[in-house]
Amino acid sequence: MTPNVKFEPAQVAAANADAALAAAEGKSPAEWLSDKDGYGSLPTAPIGGYQTMSTQEMLLTEAGRRFGDAEWNNNVTKVSSRALWSDYVHAVGVSNYLAEAIYRKKERVEALLATYTSQKTERLRKQTAAAHDRAQRGDVSRSIN
Repeated sequence: MTPNVKFEPAQVAAANADAALAAAEGKSPAEWLSDKDGYGSLPTAPIGGYQTMSTQEMLLTEAGRRFGDAEWNNNVTKVSSRALWSDYVHAVGVSNYLAEAIYRKKERVEALLATYTSQKTERLRKQTAAAHDRAQRGDVSRSIN
């Protein structure tokens, strides 16, 4: 029976990289990503997660969690490698989300600048069209004479 799941190329590459790292240490991926070398996982976002947060709240939560918590550095040294990998992937995900949010904001600013420029150049378009009409009328009257 064929699997009913389609993996993205990035997921396949990440799994292959994990398998290669595990093989380099002579372990299976399950052994390599075990909790035997530490405990559980690092603290995560508050209840509701990032789905209910604005971009600013997400950034403040991540910064506070990583840089404002005195216990963070102690916990990092005690958790398992799987927890560290999980936290790393979480940080990459947050980074990607924030980069995409910044991209959307830049897109909106560019759209507003385009609208502003269009409104500012409307007067010039009208002047140019009027000058064009005057020039054409002058050419027509000269060609009749």
